[in-house]
Amino acid sequence: MPAYYLTGDDYGRGKSLLLQSPPLRGVITLSDYLRMNVMDEETPVPQKFGSLDALLMELNRAGHPDDQIWFYCNDLGIPEALQAADSRLIAERHANGSWWTVEGYHEANDPRMPEPEDALNVDEARGQLEIFFK
Repeated sequence: MPAYYLTGDDYGRGKSLLLQSPPLRGVITLSDYLRMNVMDEETPVPQKFGSLDALLMELNRAGHPDDQIWFYCNDLGIPEALQAADSRLIAERHANGSWWTVEGYHEANDPRMPEPEDALNVDEARGQLEIFFK
């Protein structure tokens, strides 16, 4: 059990709470420390996918069925972004053609939020997306 103690003078100036802990047995970076203590290991991080099909499988696994995923196309009709049923961005296509999930893509849909208006539903337009599955 770690021990806590206060440092500073008797008048309350400069007091701070310190944690007494055993000495470190190695050097860790700040990013390692933050990852161990702040980030939940169960939380998926943004991932890269080489195909739209692989991305949709991951989104399905994360709790977004095809009828709750909406996509936007650019002027050439190429899908550029995927949104959840609550209008949250959950994935996007980068300039090199790879697909990336965005942070928070695994979170459940908020039923109070409206569905995207100017987007196409993946379940209804699956045939249109077939050419992008490679």
